[in-house]
Amino acid sequence: MKIIVENIAREITRHILKKYFSRYGVVEHVILSEYNDIYGASAIISMPEEKQAFEAIDELDGKIVAGREISVFPSSAVFN
Repeated sequence: MKIIVENIAREITRHILKKYFSRYGVVEHVILSEYNDIYGASAIISMPEEKQAFEAIDELDGKIVAGREISVFPSSAVFN
């Protein structure tokens, strides 16, 4: 399952994102966009187990990470 993460702080790396999401299950891929001063960076996280992905979404959406409140949601909310 693919997860979208928005409003990521400049100092957050792919490795840091993988650590956050790995608490909930296996992370296959992390794609991180370039940082933008207004919107932060965004990322696509790929987790093979849907149940674990939804747990990560529930736990991490709205959390403050490095001073920014991240938005975390399933990619189906964007692409369907």
